[in-house]
Amino acid sequence: MHPSKAPGPDGFSPFFFQKYWDLVGHEVSNAVISMLTLSEIPSDLNYTYVALIPKIKEVVNMSHLRPIALCNVIYKIASKVIANRLKSFLPDIISPQQSAFVPNRLITDNTLVASELAHYMHKLRRGQEGFLALKLDISKAYDRLEWGFLQRIMIKMGFAEQWVALIMSCLSTVRFSFLINGTPRGYVTPQRGLRQGDPLSPYLFLLCAEGLSALISHVVSNGQWQGLRVCDGAPSISHLLFADDSMLYFYATIQDCLMIRNVLNIYEKASGQQVNLQKSNVVFSGSVLPHLRVSMAQVLRVQVVDKHDKYLGIPTLVWQNLIQELHQLCAQFWWGSTDEKKAMHWRAWDELCKPKSLGGMGFRHLFAFNLAMLAKQGWRLIQNPNSLIGQLLKALYFPQSNFWEASLGSQPSYAWRSILQGRDILRTGIKRHIGNGLSTNIWLDPWLLDEDLTAYSLDRVTLMADLFESPGVWNSVLLTELFPIHIVQKILAIPLSPRNHEDRWIWGGDKKGQFTVKSAYHVARNRILTDHSTTPNPSASLWRRLWNSPVPGSVKVCAWKAASNVLPTRSRLSERGIDLDTQCPLCDEEVETPIHAVRDCPHAISLLQGANLPLVSSPTTVTDWLSFVSLSTPQFFASTLMILWATWRNRNAKV
Repeated sequence: MHPSKAPGPDGFSPFFFQKYWDLVGHEVSNAVISMLTLSEIPSDLNYTYVALIPKIKEVVNMSHLRPIALCNVIYKIASKVIANRLKSFLPDIISPQQSAFVPNRLITDNTLVASELAHYMHKLRRGQEGFLALKLDISKAYDRLEWGFLQRIMIKMGFAEQWVALIMSCLSTVRFSFLINGTPRGYVTPQRGLRQGDPLSPYLFLLCAEGLSALISHVVSNGQWQGLRVCDGAPSISHLLFADDSMLYFYATIQDCLMIRNVLNIYEKASGQQVNLQKSNVVFSGSVLPHLRVSMAQVLRVQVVDKHDKYLGIPTLVWQNLIQELHQLCAQFWWGSTDEKKAMHWRAWDELCKPKSLGGMGFRHLFAFNLAMLAKQGWRLIQNPNSLIGQLLKALYFPQSNFWEASLGSQPSYAWRSILQGRDILRTGIKRHIGNGLSTNIWLDPWLLDEDLTAYSLDRVTLMADLFESPGVWNSVLLTELFPIHIVQKILAIPLSPRNHEDRWIWGGDKKGQFTVKSAYHVARNRILTDHSTTPNPSASLWRRLWNSPVPGSVKVCAWKAASNVLPTRSRLSERGIDLDTQCPLCDEEVETPIHAVRDCPHAISLLQGANLPLVSSPTTVTDWLSFVSLSTPQFFASTLMILWATWRNRNAKV
């Protein structure tokens, strides 16, 4: 738990228990174990404060406030144990249309599916089948949930009686007091609802939302509801869920609209949930005539919109690439621009995004980061080909091939274009880990890095297993016939396991072979930016010592600016076209170059001498001077950096 989270009624934050676990840990553990084994939560431990957080600036009524539960830490420990136990079962009991809080599923899964469906509906023209997408907004989803409905759902799913009793004890023993101006007021015993702030609540809500998914699936299986199928071989998609955010897809007919209303009414009565019709809306495909749109919207009692601008906070139809604008905003902030004045940008943003070891500031390059995130989508597609988005994209863009051979296709969506951009980054670090060799193509799959084997391809051998003499043993004779000796040596150096496990994908940038956005970002950044990491960098040792020096961050940045020749001295400003007197404002004797301002000015010399630092006048640039000084002791170098910063600060004060 985060140590400084707001305490519950007992007044203890998680930090107390973490700090003094050696004193209280044994008793806390016994209390939690007792609650879990007896399926009883003491009401005193479940006593909860509720903080009302404003959702808007001008709060007028209670709907403008979000209730956050401040539970006691001991209860939250028990709740977290229960949640962790429940999480492991969710992938098996929660339908694939739900992507919230389920292990190995991401919010982006459903977002990509929704994007592809929106792209398909947008392309449909008159004369083709008509579809609609209904976006539902559930009002106060946590607060309205009926406990009896949750209990029956768990029983229907087959949870043990003791487990159900434990969950119901977590809910039924709750008592609330509301924090008004920091003081607890009132005393409420609820009869329904889940707490925002309880670790268990999101997972319990998933079980309830599964009730809606089961209702829809039942109607679909009876043939009353036809989902949206974008092409042959693609899964039929009737609904997408992310907790309480829902998208429903069906044929654009009055009959289907009436049937949807009936399904929603049943779910509302059973669960206590309520659809907010004012915030719900519907999008029709281009093939639906205008007068039919009006009629169906009246049946559904929702507004018609041209497109769903966002689903789960992300655009579904067209994703605008705002990276360049974001980079500009970041650069303006870094160089000190405001609405009233514009500051001079002394270095390109791409240069600032280089690693600190290469003279940059190590700022995140958003385009490279976006490519790394897209590469993650590609990784998920090859790791989970049977996922909903995996099946959909395969049917659309590579029905007869695999992800690596997939082309852009005709009329591709923006999402697919983007994923293919990330695929290039993925290629650089991914490879096949050889097991039984039955699912790896010798000539097409990347299993031997830095080698192109297509020139040696033969029809008589295709799979890696063909290169084995026996399980776990290379056929060295066959390898010698197929490849040059240097490739044979590389192959024989690959260890094989005699166990009959399947081949799998691994990511070379991680010790465990798992894909990480961090390592993919480095690959993407090095590809986008001019990377000098393979060539000697004479200033590399300076940058390393500078950023590791025990001085404040502002001192390091000042020294970096001086060494990078971006300190705004008068000579540098003149070079940028600023018409001004270039004489040093402190000594008025020489031109104010960077090296003069921080070392050679009499004022700088007096500070260096006053600190008993020897004068070094031979290097002619700040970079060379600091590189020379950095070879001395860390204390000597740190003192020099402090004097450099103080000199520049005094100069600015004089100006």
